[in-house]
Amino acid sequence: MNTYNTELQGTWVPSELLGALLTPADLHGAHLSFLSAGADLTLQGSDGCNRLSGTVHVDQAGAFRVTPPGIATTLMACPHMLAFGTMLSQARYVALGPTYKLNTLRFFNAEHQPLGLFHLKTKDVARTGMP
Repeated sequence: MNTYNTELQGTWVPSELLGALLTPADLHGAHLSFLSAGADLTLQGSDGCNRLSGTVHVDQAGAFRVTPPGIATTLMACPHMLAFGTMLSQARYVALGPTYKLNTLRFFNAEHQPLGLFHLKTKDVARTGMP
């Protein structure tokens, strides 16, 4: 198992998304959770309105990709939902803190521009299904 698959496991909450700083009032329960699924990671979460799930692959160098069939999501329209779908579709690289174990996760696009900053909430993740 590569280092990313081990270190990404857990529940992450956003503090910055697509250039906008977020406050706790912005979150409405928004989070991403990763669980090991062999060579890939199962992703589950909420954008503060819609639930989402899918599978992602992160290689040893931090290259990130959503694996087919993509990210499944509910389609409720809420005024406060965050742009997780946009961020995940544009993400091509991830990085964990300046060094491992610092409990920060950054997403970057193909040009290495930042898309999101998340902080580790917990390493314990319960597996839940999509509705």
